[in-house]
Amino acid sequence: MARKKDSKFGAILAGPAIVCVGVLALWENEGRFDFHKAARQATVVADPAEASQHDTFALTGQLETKMPIQGYYVEGFTGYYRVDRNAEIYCWDRDEDSDGDVTWREKWMSSVDNNSRNSGIKKTLKSDHLFPPRYELGDLLISAEDIHLVDDREPIAAGRLAMTDAAKSARLRIDTQCFYKGKGRLSSPELGDERIEYYGIPNSPTASYFGAVRGDMAWGKQYEVSQSFLSGIIQNDGMLHHLANGDREVALATIKGYLAKLLWFTRLGGTVAIIVGMLITVSPFVGLLRGVPVLGPLVEWGAFLISVVLGLTLAGTVIAASYIAHHPLLVALPLVLVGVGIYYLRRRSQATKENVQTALSEYQQKHAASADEEGFDIDINSRGWSAGFAEQTFEKLVAMASLHGLGRKETKFLEQWGESNGIAKSRVDQMIATAPQEVDAVEIDTRNDMILLVCVALADGMLSGREHSALKSIAKRVDMEPAVLNEIIAGVEAGTLRPA
Repeated sequence: MARKKDSKFGAILAGPAIVCVGVLALWENEGRFDFHKAARQATVVADPAEASQHDTFALTGQLETKMPIQGYYVEGFTGYYRVDRNAEIYCWDRDEDSDGDVTWREKWMSSVDNNSRNSGIKKTLKSDHLFPPRYELGDLLISAEDIHLVDDREPIAAGRLAMTDAAKSARLRIDTQCFYKGKGRLSSPELGDERIEYYGIPNSPTASYFGAVRGDMAWGKQYEVSQSFLSGIIQNDGMLHHLANGDREVALATIKGYLAKLLWFTRLGGTVAIIVGMLITVSPFVGLLRGVPVLGPLVEWGAFLISVVLGLTLAGTVIAASYIAHHPLLVALPLVLVGVGIYYLRRRSQATKENVQTALSEYQQKHAASADEEGFDIDINSRGWSAGFAEQTFEKLVAMASLHGLGRKETKFLEQWGESNGIAKSRVDQMIATAPQEVDAVEIDTRNDMILLVCVALADGMLSGREHSALKSIAKRVDMEPAVLNEIIAGVEAGTLRPA
């Protein structure tokens, strides 16, 4: 009982700690050292003798591909930048959840889990990263210490390698693609069996180095970057000491791809850590209801979904905030461009509105006399257009809007337009109600009619998508080419076209 209480208490503490680690990893990741940018900016030199004259340099040359790498258990390797020796042991893994429930599994592990079932089991084989004593790129000597290698690694079949006396003394034998030690086989391992697998990063005759020279050897350059206890885990050490296959452009592309992998793997890992941390934090409380029929499973699923949603939200917020904090200029530039764009559109809309108002005012004054002769009720001093002329124009406007159906916004706009131009509300309502039946009866057969309708549509300074669709439908009905309609719209906006 005491052990279960300790386990729950530990979960309550461990959960927030894991969340904090995830948050810190995500924050540092967005401001990580951009070694691709540093490599791209390094001065290109053709001769290693020139390298010392520059802060950082880039050199492409012929790589000595036969530099030996000592293998200990095997005779050695050539043709690789680095060889990874992965030693594992088959043992019991004990997993205890927040409720104290234990799950046992036999599996391959990098070290022996400290538990009762592994008593007496000891790992004798060791993992390691193996390097040559140095690299030779033409006349340039490159230190293998802290070298950053970005090319992909590949498995090395055990059958290609010759075992040393140390391997024979350790009783290693070849089993499939690995070296094996123990009573079982790779396909059916027994407790305490061990295996070694080798992976190598192959080199190529042409390679490129990015870094700095100190003395007679390239050691790389250490940049001043903000680091934390997580920097080593997420590979953010601020060092430019990179060696990659291919010429400069190929190598830079490989470096860029490797950096992108680091960024996304860290984002994924940090996000998962936050979600898992939240799950661990709430699991002791969920456990109290786990045994309740129906409610228990619902609470578990609810806790999982809430943890995922909150975790993704927190992770996204941290990533965005960190990116803005570490790249203020990159964020500010788009915002400035958006602001300039909005300002330009508002100025253009205002200019269009003024041009249209001027055009409609002139149109009213021109046609006031003719409208009087036709029997329209004209009151030059009243608000808006003359009543008869306003109705005539309003009829066309309603017809235009009715082509694609009158919605709430369109109806409200028409009502406001009619009222502002002296048309009685009852007449406005009547014309709107009968518009769908009278669309085909409205005569819109001249270029001038279209200019007038475009002016009405642009009276607020903007042409909505619905208004533009209606204008295109009307233009199609009177056999007007789309190019001509676009010319009319542009002319009305610029103030160069006005209804006659």
